[in-house]
Amino acid sequence: MLLTDALGIQLSFLVSNKYWNNDCEKSLERLLLNICENTYFYPKLIKNESKKMAWIFLITLIAIVILIRKGSVELIEWAVLIVFCTDFVFLKLFRMNWMILKFQNCFDRANKLARDWSNVDERQQWEVIDILCEYETIKARGGYRPADATFRKLNRQLTSDWQEIRLLINPRQK
Repeated sequence: MLLTDALGIQLSFLVSNKYWNNDCEKSLERLLLNICENTYFYPKLIKNESKKMAWIFLITLIAIVILIRKGSVELIEWAVLIVFCTDFVFLKLFRMNWMILKFQNCFDRANKLARDWSNVDERQQWEVIDILCEYETIKARGGYRPADATFRKLNRQLTSDWQEIRLLINPRQK
């Protein structure tokens, strides 16, 4: 959807109805601003969800300590396996934090490039594609998608914040 909307090339059967919050014509600049928006929203959504995951991790560790004190070796083995060897808590929390850092770096790159967009050269055009690939790779490698409920809960505030940020990034927008 990102490339379809930004470049006006139908790459999917799904249709976007002006989802992206920028007024640029369909171009690499629009794609870059779309990436800025996505890399602004995504870490905020993940960070909100990672707080819950951190609490689950902490409670699970406390439960392990209690099991150790009680001396139940079998239960300790199961608890440790669940926490550290499955995607239940620890690995998911690790991936979420990794994604937050990577998305913030991606946003910084996209933001810097968008602010210098006046005289576009070929290197900058290729950098947009590189940032897009980085963004998509983070999503794929991280393997975590924020819940729709989290998006609905935070969307109004994040959109309001984004409207101010996007005008700083690209003052030519309305």
